Amino acid sequence: MKFFFILLVVLIGLWFWKQRQKKPSKPSTPAKKQDAHVIMLKCAVCGVHVPDTDALAGQRGAYCSAEHRRQAEGL
Repeated sequence: MKFFFILLVVLIGLWFWKQRQKKPSKPSTPAKKQDAHVIMLKCAVCGVHVPDTDALAGQRGAYCSAEHRRQAEGL
């Protein structure tokens, strides 16, 4: 009887261990945009660096805002 009890405990332990191994770990999140390299451009008026996706292109360079573009290009 003692042998069967020990065998039962070992089998239950193995079963729990296998269940834990089957459980998928948290899926790895794909690389976020902030993890990727971003090209920074310097505003031609104030010198602030802004991402190229947010910068406003002008004839004399890149600008951080429409106001600075108007100020530099006289629009």
